[in-house]
Formats: sequence, structure tokens, C-alpha cells
Amino acid sequence: GTISPNGNKKYNLIALTAAKTYDKIFINANPNPEYILFYTAAKDNALENRHYPPTISKDQGGGTVPSQQLIDAFTMKDGSDYTHSSDGASMYTNRDPRLAAIIGYDGSVYGKNTIYTRISDNTTIDGLNQVKNRSTNTGYYLAKFQDKTLNFGQANVGTVFHLFPMIRLSDILLSYAEAMHHAYGMSADPEGYGLTAIEAIQKIRTRAGFGTNDKFLNGVTDNNFMEKVKKERRIELCFEEHRYFDLRRWMDGNQLREPIIGMKVEENASGLHYTRITVDEARNFKDYMYYHPIPLKVIKESPSIQQNPGW
Repeated sequence: GTISPNGNKKYNLIALTAAKTYDKIFINANPNPEYILFYTAAKDNALENRHYPPTISKDQGGGTVPSQQLIDAFTMKDGSDYTHSSDGASMYTNRDPRLAAIIGYDGSVYGKNTIYTRISDNTTIDGLNQVKNRSTNTGYYLAKFQDKTLNFGQANVGTVFHLFPMIRLSDILLSYAEAMHHAYGMSADPEGYGLTAIEAIQKIRTRAGFGTNDKFLNGVTDNNFMEKVKKERRIELCFEEHRYFDLRRWMDGNQLREPIIGMKVEENASGLHYTRITVDEARNFKDYMYYHPIPLKVIKESPSIQQNPGW
């Protein structure tokens, strides 16, 4: 079949509007025209209670805490790379439009609430490491998949459908870009499928809110195109359970070995101070882990099968 540049009757990327912002793709949209395979559950607010910053959850909070490495991976608003030298109060502004929808950071707005991860004389329990197993230990909270308008401070909190994608069109377009690049290069479509590799990525970037001045693909060549694919998959598909498997199939295990970095924001009389901190340096990925172990039951049933090395 072909991939139409304008989508087809069944699947297409949801166009973003003032009412249909990026974060709403993942909630209350059933049927969803870009979800190919997904699972859902009854309407509830348990996910928000578990993952909200603790000051605005009912009795939990801080379930998933993103790393500074992920925040660094979001480009600037013009598509250029973010650099560590910009760490500071403005580090979350003029960034990839998806950042505010996916990540909760110091100063993020959830409905009518502003959350603060900073440490100061007035530190809330949203502050870094304030309450064990509830407050963030990286300086960040996960916002993706959540309806940030739910308010646990009112009698009628409300409920929402959560849609968890297993395969959605963005994944297909990025996988297509990767395959087309390996087969024909980034700019060719000799079989007439309807999109080149570079055009497939551009569709994702355009929907995310980048305009014609997007620098992300400036100067890209066939030699470094895959780095762009990897960066875009990391952002567009984050927390959809692709990253670990992508790094393994790309043989990029070094990124599974590096320590998890967080951001400590401290406030005193002279203002806000930002310091990168090591949160977890105990990650231990060995090369033999590129392959999973073959279940013992399978080996017993077929003795000629040899276990993968290292297991």
C-alpha cells in the first residue's frame, strides 16, 4: 500500500488547534484517527493521582520522573539543539512545543495550579526530594497522558479516558523514515510509496508545531540522517515504551549505561540557581543484554537450542 502525504480515510495525524492541543491526543479521543493499536480502561483519575506533582494529587504523586537527559533532547523552538550553557530560569522557554505538554518542571501550569520543584524557604512537597516516593528526585514530573485540568481539590474531580498507544501513526511514519533511509536514502521514493524519508519526519515536526524555519533538518545528509530519526523518536514516542528497545536494536547500549541526571533548582536572596545532579549511577547494561535470554522451558523442550551468550 501507499502512505499518502495527506493521510488516508482511516488514519491521519491529529491537527493541533487551540482546543486540540498536543497533550489532548492521549486523552478523551476515542476513536483516535492516529491510533492503530492501543489499550484503554474505564474512565478514571487514578493515573493523574499517581503522576501529578504531590501538592495537586489526591494522596500520591510523582509516579514517573523524567531525566535531565530527556529535557536536553528537546530542541529549541527553531529546531536547533539545546546546549547546557543555557541552563537557567529560561531553559524551558522557546523550546520544542511538545516539552510543556510532556514534562512538568519548575513553574509548570497544571490547570489553575503552578507547581514548583525549587528548594527554598517556602519549599512545597513538589520540591526536589521533599517526600520519599512522592516528590520528584530528578526535578521533573511526567505530564504526558494526563488531563491537567482535573482538580483533586474539588468535590467533583472528574474522570477521563486514557489512551495508551501500542502502535500509532507517528511510530509508523518514523519507522518508515528509518526503513526508507536504509533502502533508498533520505530523499528518494523510487517505488512511489508517497513519502521520502525526510518528508515523513517533516510531517511529525510540522504537526508538533514547527514552521518552515525549522532548523532540525538543516544540513542533514544521508550520513547523519539516522541521528535525526533517533532524536525525533526519542521525543515524539517518549514514555510509549519504545526507547529501551530502540537503543538495543540500534546497538546504542552506552546510553543505557550512563548515569541518570536531574536538575536541582535552589532559590535564595540572589535568585534561582540551577545545578545538574546525579540521581542514579548504578545502571548496569552489558553487551550480552542486547539479546534476551531464551526461556529455560524452550531449551528443555528443544535441547539443540543454545542459550544466548552471557545468559
